[in-house]
Amino acid sequence: INAEYMGPQINYGDLQTASKLWTRTASGHGLGSRSKRSKRLLCLRKLLQANQSVTSGNIGGQQAKDASFLGLMGAILQSIFAPDQPESLIAPPFPPEPQREMTTLNGRRRALLIGINYVGQDSELRGCGNDARQMQLWLKQRGFTDVRMLIDDSKDDTQPPTRGLILSGIRWLLEGASSGDSLFFHFSGHGSSQKSTASTEEIDGCDETICPVDYSTSGMIVDDSLFDAMVKPLPPGCRLTAVFDCCHSGTGLDLPYVYRAGSDLTVDYLSDIKGDVILFSGCQDDQTSADAVVNDVGFGAMTNAFLRANMENPSQSLRELLSSIRANLRKTYTQVPQISTSHNFDMDAMFEV
Repeated sequence: INAEYMGPQINYGDLQTASKLWTRTASGHGLGSRSKRSKRLLCLRKLLQANQSVTSGNIGGQQAKDASFLGLMGAILQSIFAPDQPESLIAPPFPPEPQREMTTLNGRRRALLIGINYVGQDSELRGCGNDARQMQLWLKQRGFTDVRMLIDDSKDDTQPPTRGLILSGIRWLLEGASSGDSLFFHFSGHGSSQKSTASTEEIDGCDETICPVDYSTSGMIVDDSLFDAMVKPLPPGCRLTAVFDCCHSGTGLDLPYVYRAGSDLTVDYLSDIKGDVILFSGCQDDQTSADAVVNDVGFGAMTNAFLRANMENPSQSLRELLSSIRANLRKTYTQVPQISTSHNFDMDAMFEV
């Protein structure tokens, strides 16, 4: 295990070393790509749990302590690789990091807005192009002048939201980003999920995806790829606010701190993300997000609820804004929006972009 999965010179008996190594692995630093580190994550998570249980026990003498740890490690390895015990791969929640404040926004503002109606396809929607346009108007009122839009309904002179152009748009969004900058990413369209083959951040065992206009030929974009392209490169002090108005979007950026429906903060994994990231999701991972039509005007239910909440009360905390968005949807829709973040932010801090 030492040689094959985690590299040499690791002291498993040192809780602090194991914790630091787990944190490095969770962010993909130095231990292989994000898509290839599943067994590394599982081994380290189980070893960390074992070390905690051994060091917290009343064991007499270093030899007894080492023997107990070795015995636990053997049982752990058996549970990890036993095909008839998949539930053994699921670890309990992690403790949160100390609460921290978000960086003051005093730099440039830039946004990438994507609205896909899938015009002419069997999966055609009505409101996604309108969502992007309404979001653009709201952002301009808040000082965003550098805005790129990808829409497919031919009502604007924009490029099509293909997989390639979405990914290049994300690179443009982060280009030259620095501390104090405010970046905004909005996606309105189809979302889906697929069985995860590697990532252990997924509580439900599935990767969440967004669907470009050409997804049937070019493929969907999975949350792992969005994390690597949009979250991991952020420098310290740079803010990214994202709004996902699509199905199965709950953990669409694989962020570690999640405020799910009916619960307070949960910590899905440990991470050393540098930037400040906030994701507003239209629904939970196992839910759908509605495309609505009122008076022959189409819109996404989440985008509409998000904009209404902000326009009706521009001065709200993160906690209050999430409550307002949910209240706007509750009477008509079953979807339950949630927030996930890169760090343990104060939910009573004022929301700003």
